[in-house]
Amino acid sequence: MAGKTVYGQVRASLTAADPLTLALGRPNREQVTTVRQSTATTIQALELTNGDTLAKLLKRGAEQLVATNADGRTLAERVFQQALTRPPTRKELNLAVGLIGPKPQTEGVEDLLWSVAMLPEFQLTY
Repeated sequence: MAGKTVYGQVRASLTAADPLTLALGRPNREQVTTVRQSTATTIQALELTNGDTLAKLLKRGAEQLVATNADGRTLAERVFQQALTRPPTRKELNLAVGLIGPKPQTEGVEDLLWSVAMLPEFQLTY
């Protein structure tokens, strides 16, 4: 039952660890860990900024958002609502639309997703 695919996903404990999860402190399956480091490490910073795992996830998410949103303003509002559970401020919205353009481009949406994911507000929420 634990290995059953639900909504296209399986439990993380049943998948192989990738560099991102290892950098963020994922223990092996046989080790019970109740405390994680409270301060960031150099390897975490490097993996978040230059790692292939997060880059692929953000690219896939950006492609899906561009395919389902024809308007840059609507896309930016959706990203903020889903990622931060709040609408963007006027300044944030203007910056986001300037980044992704009135007709969203995948590269701009990737940059927006990355910048939102790096916000302390996002990291505290998730």
